[in-house]
Amino acid sequence: MFVFRDENTFWTKARIYDPTENGRKVAKEIEVEYRVMPPEFVTEQAEKALRARTQGEICDDTASLLMEVVSGWKSIKTESKDGPDFEFSDENLKKLIAIPYVRSAMIDAYFEGVSGKARKGN
Repeated sequence: MFVFRDENTFWTKARIYDPTENGRKVAKEIEVEYRVMPPEFVTEQAEKALRARTQGEICDDTASLLMEVVSGWKSIKTESKDGPDFEFSDENLKKLIAIPYVRSAMIDAYFEGVSGKARKGN
């Protein structure tokens, strides 16, 4: 049954390609909770991001978009293997999206989620 909520959110996985010391990239996934925004907001942000990407630039708006739409995460640990989870907070979100390949993975997962496209392997 569909349940209407005043604020809709959804969980999806963002696949991050984490560079290693030997230059390879290892795929890792985090689960991210996103707020569903109005369609016109999503369209405007997608167009800005696409323009920036096609021009080989970083869209500064992607960081502000993620600050607006990310509302939680799972599967993120601190550097120590046995360390605590990297807890969700605005401060930690800023730290996380300061990493370009993480920011890119999170924004791609958001747009895939709101567009209704299924990721490969799902």
